[in-house]
Amino acid sequence: MIRLQEYPNFRDLGGMAAGAAGRLRRDRIFRSEAVLDPGTEDAAKLEAKAIGLVFDLRSAGECGRAPNRFWAGQGAECLNLDLMGSLDASGNPWLAMREDASERGADAAMHTLYRGLPQAALGHAATFLRRVADGGVPVLVHCTAGKDRTGFMIAMLLAALGVGNDAILEDYMLSASRKTAAAREATRAMVASHLGQEISEQALDRLMTVRPSYLAASLATIEGQFGGIDSYLAQLGFDAVRRAALQDLLLE
Repeated sequence: MIRLQEYPNFRDLGGMAAGAAGRLRRDRIFRSEAVLDPGTEDAAKLEAKAIGLVFDLRSAGECGRAPNRFWAGQGAECLNLDLMGSLDASGNPWLAMREDASERGADAAMHTLYRGLPQAALGHAATFLRRVADGGVPVLVHCTAGKDRTGFMIAMLLAALGVGNDAILEDYMLSASRKTAAAREATRAMVASHLGQEISEQALDRLMTVRPSYLAASLATIEGQFGGIDSYLAQLGFDAVRRAALQDLLLE
């Protein structure tokens, strides 16, 4: 398994079990925090993976502050899918934090974000799954810290492949111990741009973590508003037939 010195949240999803259907092929789907300027050793490892399609889930502001020059320089196609920009008022975490910028407010903001992601991601997730199903090249999915927006999109892909909820949660929770100072400072800048003020280190800590209840909030929305994960995926254009084709492509 590839491990990077500067980007600990970079990982290959290969080897994950998808029930009786098999396991994910290695070197096909990667997830990560933003990989912006890797040193020589990390760059060599990444170049060897021949990643040809990068899904950047950051906002325009985040991309402007930290452009994806490394992957563009590798010749990869970089496709921006701004999930945060598609959130409606009920899913906007910054509204919650404007009312309460404390650690408690940050926790409320995270639950608000995850409840809003299923609706916000509809068009983006459909594009994501369709392009993955094209199957031409290894794929990377990332945002800033690689845990929330990336965590949701990867959870949808894994669900489409038949990976069980326990395994999806286990992969999601790996990000809890893979934080970097760079991702923390990028998150601090993003918060300041939306709130116009600094927040406490405790509140920032809460924004930087992952919790089972966060992902559970997304799944509860999918169940309550869309009738469950199968119906949600079908609305993305991935019914049983297309999911079987995706499994044939990515499982062994």
